[in-house]
Amino acid sequence: MHAIVLAAGRGSRLGPLTDDRPKCLVPFMGEPLLARTLRALEAGGCRSVTLVGGYRSEVLRDFARTVAVVDDVLVNECWAVTNMVQTLLVARQRLAAEPCLVSYSDIFYDAGIVADLSTCDADIAIAFDPDGRSLWEARFSDPLADLEKFRLRPDGSLGEIGGRVENIDAVEGQYMGLLAFRPAGFAAFVEHFDGLEPSRRAAIDTTSMLAGLVEAGRNVACVPTSAPWGELDSREDIAFFERRRDARPRSSRPEHDGRSRAGPLLRGV
Repeated sequence: MHAIVLAAGRGSRLGPLTDDRPKCLVPFMGEPLLARTLRALEAGGCRSVTLVGGYRSEVLRDFARTVAVVDDVLVNECWAVTNMVQTLLVARQRLAAEPCLVSYSDIFYDAGIVADLSTCDADIAIAFDPDGRSLWEARFSDPLADLEKFRLRPDGSLGEIGGRVENIDAVEGQYMGLLAFRPAGFAAFVEHFDGLEPSRRAAIDTTSMLAGLVEAGRNVACVPTSAPWGELDSREDIAFFERRRDARPRSSRPEHDGRSRAGPLLRGV
């Protein structure tokens, strides 16, 4: 499967850490966050990766030249006034042509969930953490201020996602920012997007798109993981997850060493 990493954002909440680089290249556990993402993607079976940049895209291009698995860097020129869906659509030609795994660039995760998503045969599938509520309770003094609704249908597919949470029981998991499309699923995604009012297209985020697809009767498969993962929105997040780096993994899956059969991922990083 091909992977597309959405790396257009600045990450203003990270302060001076992103003055000279996009959010995905902030240091995390001794290396750029994107280096960890790319290692997990390749170890999980992705043969090639497209990066979609925006803010400081020239720095992203320089980094990409050091990484064997990256085969293209695209740019959302309107990154400052559009949301992540518009960044995703910059790669629409690739998404329409073949199965693709799509990853946010401000998250880290285990290669096992990449492999599980890649082998899911649903037209649209998302990764989620069934115990994400516990992670949010550890990160935030008031987890309800950041958590969103997430409910599953009896068959395990997505029933509800996004929106404010008033009752913690509305949270049956946490969407990770990692999903997979087969061409038919992406065609449904584009059809739904094209049906929105123009003002809504510029502002809509991926979670709202997923919610709209579910409301329209589309099936979205949900693939669970119990392996360590996280999102880095702030300097506090970086400190939080680096403090946890020595914690034992929650997954019983054997750890991946960041290498594929083709050999090391990174050159000179």
